[in-house]
Amino acid sequence: MLADVVRDRTAKADCEWGYILDGFPRTITQAEMLEGLAAEQHREIRTIYVRLERKELLQRLTGRRICPMCNEIYNIYTRQPRREGLCDRHETNVELIHRDDDREEVVDNRISKWAEMTKPVYDYYRSTNRLETVDASVPVEGVFQQICAALGMER
Repeated sequence: MLADVVRDRTAKADCEWGYILDGFPRTITQAEMLEGLAAEQHREIRTIYVRLERKELLQRLTGRRICPMCNEIYNIYTRQPRREGLCDRHETNVELIHRDDDREEVVDNRISKWAEMTKPVYDYYRSTNRLETVDASVPVEGVFQQICAALGMER
């Protein structure tokens, strides 16, 4: 059961000072389970919503290309390889792949389902004043700084 997996993992020594769950909880039932776990562990739940406009999210996901040998990730819009369609990390020509689940119709459907499924969780944490929103349209370092600030961590 998922609750047992989360409980077992977060009880390990490397979680002693806290932990980050990415993409969890996704449902109210999972949020309720996490509330109980946090109470058992004497922990505070803080949530961060990494916000990105749908158009930009679609572009990031549909533009993704991956090297099948080393898993290096490129983007045809924002991080192009030096040689079109080929991984920079190999002397031989290794063609980048466009995964089926990164095609526009699939991505659009995934985003819609995710939004529908997780909106109650978003609303729940917002209603308890434990939701911070981070602007993901800025470069990665800026997103990281916003997350640190939201968690009260100095960098």
